[in-house]
Order: sequence, then structure tokens, then C-alpha cells
Amino acid sequence: MKADLDDMLAQLQGVRRSGDGYVALCPAHEDKHPSLSVTPADEDQVLVNCHAGCTFEEIAEKLDLPKPEGGREILEAYNYHDTEGNLVYQVVRFWPKEFRQRRPDGGGWIWKLDGTDRLPYRLPKIIKAVEEGRRVFLTEGERDVHSLENLGFVATCNSGGAGKWYPSMTEALQGAHVIILPDNDEAGEKHTQHVNGELTGAKSVEVCRLPDLPPKGDVTDWVRAGGTAEELKKLVTEGGRPQRYTLLDAVKSVGKWRTETMPEGIDYPWGGVNRKTRGLRPGWFCILAGYPSAGKTAAALEVLFTASKRGKRVLLNSLEMNAEEIGIRLTQRWGLDTDRLYRGALTDEDREAMDIAENFPFYSNVELVHERKMSELEAIVADRRPELVVVDYIGIMDMEGDNSYEGTTRLSQSLKSLAREYAVPVLALSQLSRPQDKHKVTPPTMFDLRASGALEADADQIIIVFRDDSQDERESVSEGRFIIAKSRHAKAGQPVKFNFDGRQQIFTEIDEAYQKALKRWGTGGAE
Repeated sequence: MKADLDDMLAQLQGVRRSGDGYVALCPAHEDKHPSLSVTPADEDQVLVNCHAGCTFEEIAEKLDLPKPEGGREILEAYNYHDTEGNLVYQVVRFWPKEFRQRRPDGGGWIWKLDGTDRLPYRLPKIIKAVEEGRRVFLTEGERDVHSLENLGFVATCNSGGAGKWYPSMTEALQGAHVIILPDNDEAGEKHTQHVNGELTGAKSVEVCRLPDLPPKGDVTDWVRAGGTAEELKKLVTEGGRPQRYTLLDAVKSVGKWRTETMPEGIDYPWGGVNRKTRGLRPGWFCILAGYPSAGKTAAALEVLFTASKRGKRVLLNSLEMNAEEIGIRLTQRWGLDTDRLYRGALTDEDREAMDIAENFPFYSNVELVHERKMSELEAIVADRRPELVVVDYIGIMDMEGDNSYEGTTRLSQSLKSLAREYAVPVLALSQLSRPQDKHKVTPPTMFDLRASGALEADADQIIIVFRDDSQDERESVSEGRFIIAKSRHAKAGQPVKFNFDGRQQIFTEIDEAYQKALKRWGTGGAE
């Protein structure tokens, strides 16, 4: 900008020499450590920059500076590019504060956008972020986008500010995980509600209202007041202020299934359980519980085996068994005898089982990790974007210094948030508390979950693996049942009977109608 350097420095506090210019306390915010740089440029030009994020307009309002010749001066031009990175148009910011748009015309500019497609700001970055499954923050202005980029996030906005929205924005955010950061004013609220209704093709949409914003404040104000990347991640993960969402919004959200197919869930490998639970739906937090050695891990492996066979990407966070132990379990399905394996007395049948297991290409759809910290698990989910997450098991994840009850509560809430945030079913294994009378085994309920208060409240679905006897899960064959202890949008309470083959680690559902028919029409004739 054009200004007299000496006149400007005389109006600033805490001025000292720094390199080719000066630093001073910024007059536009409560500055305790000099954050304003003032650098002389050509002739009577002065470069002014507040490293805390204050705009030139805000600084100029606090100083007695001459108005630019001609009434205004360009401060910044925001470039809007197409998918190939070509410049399509600019939003130009002037001082005194004014915004105009222009498009290139050979060596000059046309100061109107007639017939020009409006594009999202930072479009090439958005496309890459959607492909990588990263969050995309949606703000009301280019300055806010830059503030978020400085924190390491991907962000965008539409040109024209609040109240403007174009079909190209909706199209660019198809399949994206969108976080809307509204300004703290009525226009921001209206814009948020409108945009929320337009983003029908986004994979997920959340509204995060930043705490302690001043009236008309935005994310740049929040960052300038000390907001950090970690704090914003926490607000997004744990939820900020409650979103304003009416019953009409809820009903309208169902309408998109008129023309679109609802995302498929993950089927259980047992038809009876599937019919009673509707499977593992995206965004659900589900629990597979049982007494020790009841067959929880074997059941979970069957679930991910079936899911991977159908082409689903699965993430198994195994904290109880290492990779080799899991490999042994899966190879048992094809006839591997573990007694002979551990004695070093393998037969041709065992070697054939290994050959069969190694030649199932869909096993590569399952990624195996061993992460005790919830933050590390979330980072992997954010990066890999699996279609099913299995945690084996809750009780040995890192409680981060909390006691058992508080730690389980925290993990339960975090796993539920993980499912919602990434629209992925999370199947977590959990132990049941042993009955006081070990000789009297009764069918358990969800109230038998260890530290059950949070788990039973947070879970969308709870299935209990129960066997009437106390046989070890490696025993030959035993009978039991899957108890549907809780199921959202479906009927709970009715058991599904099974036979469990411990040698092959396979559950086989018992067809009760068929069993009744055998009794009625068996060798002895009719009952």
C-alpha cells in the first residue's frame, strides 16, 4: 500500500528494527509479542503483515492512513481454478473493503462473470482430498480457507459469501466428508441450513459451531484467539455445539432414497441373525459379547471372512492375538489340526489346508493392525477408509490412566463417534462378567457387560455369543445361541441357535423349523 513509513511507525507501539524492516505490536488485536511486520518497498510503498492473521482493513482502521488514490487499492486476489488447475476467475479484495470478481481476457481482465461457471475455491485440492477420504472444511470466505490451510486442513468456500451456492459446489463435494464452519451471525446460520440441504451427495455432513466466537466472528477470529489444529480436531471428533436440526430436516433427509440406493451394510454370515438385526449398518456401533472362551473371536473372524469375500475392505484391530495366531485360526477352517501343528507332526491334510488358505485372494481385503490407543486407530480409519472395523477387544485397549469404568465409557463413546464420523460399522468385542454361581450358568443379558453402563447405552446393537456348557472354544462341537440383546430398528430378544465346531472355528446355524420337522416326521412317526 501507499503510505509514509515514518508516519506509520509513529502510530505503532513496540517498534524495533528487524532485518530490512520493522516489527511492532499489532494495533488490531491484543498483541503482547510483536506480530506486525512493516517493510518498506519501492518508492512510497509499505508492506504490512500481521502474523496473527489480522487483515489490512482491520489494521488500517486503527491507524490514520491516507486513502488510496482513485478511492481504492487491490489488497489481494483469490484465484479460482478448474479441475485441470487453469485459472477461471478471481475474487479481488480492495481497500477500503470491497470485493469484485473478474476473469482473464488475454492480457487483461473482464470485470464480470457473465456465463462463467462458478467453482469452489481450491477445487484441485478438494478433488484430491475426496479421493483420499480426508475431511473438507466449508467456510464462508477465502480468508477463512487460508486460516485453515495454515493449520494443515483442506478447506473451501463459494465465491460471493453467505447466501450464494452453485450446483458446481454440490457436484465437487460428491462423496466428501464435509465439516461446515458457520460464521456467528444470522446470515451464517441461514447459509449453513441451505448448504446442509444441498449436500445430498456428500458421504457425510457435519456442522461444527466454534465456541466463544464474537458476534459475526468466523474461524479466522477463532484461530487468532488461540485456536489450534488439535482443538479443532477434538471439536469435530467429539462434536461442537448442538446442530440446529428440525424434524422437517430429518424427514427430508429420507427423501433422497427416492432416487438413490441406500448404502448396503455388512451382512452377518448367519441368516437368522441377519434377519433379526438387519446386519451391520454404516455408522452403527455394534458389540459382540461373551464369556471368555465362548467363541467371540471365532465369530468375529467369520464376520470379516464373509465381508472380505464379498469385496468389502475390513480393518481388524487385534489386541489379543498376533498375526500368526489369527492366520492359524483362519487356516483351521480348511482342516488344519492345531494339535499336530504344535507337535510338529503335520500331515498332507494339514499342508493342503495351508495351500487352500493361501489361495484365497480376498484375504487381502482385510488389514491387520494392533493399536491400543484410540487416537492411532482413528488416524488409520481416516487414512484407509475401511467398510468395516473390528476391534478385538475393548477391555485391552489403552484406558489412558482412567479406571476401568471411566476408561470403558471413554472408549465406548469414542468408538461410537468413529462409526458416525466415518459412516462405517464398528464391531467391538467385549467380555461378560462371570456369574457369581459358576455352577449355575443362565443366559446372559446386556446388563452382564463389563462396565456395562456406557456400552449398553452407546451400542446400536449387542449380540451375545452363549454356549450352555463350559466347553473350551477349541473343543470339537457344541451347541449354543446368538442372543440378540439389543438391536436398533429391529426386534431383540429372540435367540438364534448354532452348532460351533471348535476344531474348524466355524458356527453353523441350526434350522429350527427343520429340527422340528425331524422330530415330528422321524422314525417314530407322528408325535
